[in-house]
Amino acid sequence: MPIIKPRAEKRFKELLEFYFDKNLKKHADYLLGYMGFKKYIDHNFNPNEFLEAVEQYKIDKKNALDRIFNCLKPLYEAKLLEEKEKAMKLVDRVNRKEMRLNDLGNGKIQVESESRPGTFFEADLINHTCSCELFTGKGKPPAINFWTGIYDKHQMLAHEFFGHKYHKMIDEAKKPKKQKFSFKKSEDIEADSSEFIVYGKQKLKIREKSDNSFIPGEENHILEGGAPEIIISSLNDPEDNLHLIGPSGCGKTTIIKFLANKTNTPLIIIAGNHDITADDFIGTMTAENGTTKWNDGALLTAMKCGYWLMIQEPNAIMHGCQKYLDSVIDFKEVFITSAGTPIHVKAHPDFRLICCSNPPDSPLYKGVSEHSFEFIDRFTVVNVDYADKKTELKLIKEKSGNKDAVTIEQMLNVAKEVRNACNEGKLYSTITTRGLINFAKKNLHFDIKTAAEVTIFSKMNSKDREAALRFFNSVFKIK
Repeated sequence: MPIIKPRAEKRFKELLEFYFDKNLKKHADYLLGYMGFKKYIDHNFNPNEFLEAVEQYKIDKKNALDRIFNCLKPLYEAKLLEEKEKAMKLVDRVNRKEMRLNDLGNGKIQVESESRPGTFFEADLINHTCSCELFTGKGKPPAINFWTGIYDKHQMLAHEFFGHKYHKMIDEAKKPKKQKFSFKKSEDIEADSSEFIVYGKQKLKIREKSDNSFIPGEENHILEGGAPEIIISSLNDPEDNLHLIGPSGCGKTTIIKFLANKTNTPLIIIAGNHDITADDFIGTMTAENGTTKWNDGALLTAMKCGYWLMIQEPNAIMHGCQKYLDSVIDFKEVFITSAGTPIHVKAHPDFRLICCSNPPDSPLYKGVSEHSFEFIDRFTVVNVDYADKKTELKLIKEKSGNKDAVTIEQMLNVAKEVRNACNEGKLYSTITTRGLINFAKKNLHFDIKTAAEVTIFSKMNSKDREAALRFFNSVFKIK
């Protein structure tokens, strides 16, 4: 039997809830009636189970919907199979030129009626609809094809002949809608005098404007997908610690700088390496005008002032710094000794700790040590990857000032091939978003091959460079 896609199951349950909330008995009867699943009911269907689940809906919607769906699933699958068989017969008729199909563009296909020559239905491959009566129904609610999200025979026929042409639009329509990023005044959210930036269902407080030099400059960045919502949720929680993991140049640092800029938040960034000492991290005594003076390091400055502190590759910092970091992660406090005097520093409520790492299991980052479970378990971990092609193209154009979308898109195709080969362990070099932005900038002044050589290929080992150049020459049709 055909497999019901999760998307179709979700749609069916949503519509069940919508109509059941209007009139439970009427629409439960409808499901088993002529416009519903009546003709598919056989001895495998348990009407008592279905009726019990309908009664349960009055007090327990969620579990009742699951029971109702499971009762109707065999009927649903029988309907889907029937539509597929009908569509295959229509394919033969079209091939024999007994029926006509007209491509109207944008995924809309006119399908001639098999029983009424000259009458056409409109099948919409993008929005999963059809204008025929058996799909729309003659009243409310619509026919069972609409309820279940099943393509009817006309949609299946249109997909058979034109699905390849519109597959990108169809795939794009299946993706979850991008969440909106906006600024909202507090009265829209809660009763206080502050303002917020809002993304999805999460909000982040905007601080008062300041000339603090640690506030990052303007960043051209595009929030998309679910990761920013989780990041904002973590930054909202003073008890949480955030850890971003993703390939080099994918935007881990950029998204934090972007959010810091939009919220007027000072951000201190430490590039983790073995040269970072406890003095740099915590602070040290210095001589000044004949006396000694304590100067806070990056960690204490951020903790006392309520800044965000980002540590890139925390595993690379010295063990002497790590013990202080552990105390901050667990308790949001540190104990230090200055001139023999113990000092207790408690983190400001606005202080946030953010770590960034490259994925240790990738062949690209052979020198990166893996975090212990004890360490990583103390964080909210968000995996960050390169943006989708459309978003990455827009980002590169905005950051580079290069508006040549055709050339940038071709270079993105090269990057895709190189990234895939890297993920499969065939290459040990990749092409980052950062590298592509640099390429686009250089391409404003130099030819494509020179721009690519100095910003991307010159950084690869000889074997990887040779393979990447093959992808490059193929995409740009260079012999």
